[in-house]
Amino acid sequence: MKFRLLGAVSAEDADGGELRLGPEKRRSVLALLLLRRNRAVSVAQLTEALWVAEPPANARTVVQSHISRLRGPLPPQGAPRHGV
Repeated sequence: MKFRLLGAVSAEDADGGELRLGPEKRRSVLALLLLRRNRAVSVAQLTEALWVAEPPANARTVVQSHISRLRGPLPPQGAPRHGV
């Protein structure tokens, strides 16, 4: 699996096929998680990074939805070992 963070955030599977990551904010969530690898990232940190101005009232739900939808295209390699 390869991730690209310069330019448009993207990911490739082991065969070199591009994964469908979704909209810009979802890609931003992935980029922040990759940049903070092996560290906890709170919903508050993600919310602050995603909305420069005042976040919407449902920001927590939106962040959780982006994380949930990112799990779909990403392969589950090693996920059971990490409790996912």
